[in-house]
Amino acid sequence: MELVNVPSDALRHLQVWNRSVRLENLNALMRRWRLAHSGALDNMRLTERLFPGQRDVLDLLAVCSEVEVTQMADCAIPLFGLRLRCTEFKLTAVATQQADAVEAESFEESFVALSARLDAVRTDIEQARIVYSLTKAEALWLSRYCPHELYALARDPSMALAQVVHWDYFVACVTRSLSREQRTLFSAVSRRTPVFATAM
Repeated sequence: MELVNVPSDALRHLQVWNRSVRLENLNALMRRWRLAHSGALDNMRLTERLFPGQRDVLDLLAVCSEVEVTQMADCAIPLFGLRLRCTEFKLTAVATQQADAVEAESFEESFVALSARLDAVRTDIEQARIVYSLTKAEALWLSRYCPHELYALARDPSMALAQVVHWDYFVACVTRSLSREQRTLFSAVSRRTPVFATAM
């Protein structure tokens, strides 16, 4: 996953969880923005598998400027989430075949997101549940894994990052002049449970 260029001074004063959320938002949106502009997502079937329910957002990002994408990402609420199934995974059964570049980036993105949530859970489980909208069962399930196991878990297709704020949030960020505080508030009230099996 390509690192985005973020001035350290802009994030240094924030708590770890807050920095983690902002960087996740920024990396996820900038990655989708680059792919949308490159034409790499023209295969609809590939898009739905790696970016479930995000076709509208990808189409919007394709016509956005980099500045608009950066502003979109700049809020304290996670814009993407993971489906934590809380079931026993046979990690050795996860497909290990060679992935193409886009798939490999998706696996890495999922791994970093899982790691961020695990770090938050182990630091303060109640705060982690609030920030990442985790149930107690999900937080406890995640806490059982070590980083090497998360790396294998991230290759499961169901672990792709899914959009967890309403489409209206992304449109508002492009069409209105919103402050960081307004974006955070709007993303909070626009937050919803991800729908992974169908388009959102």
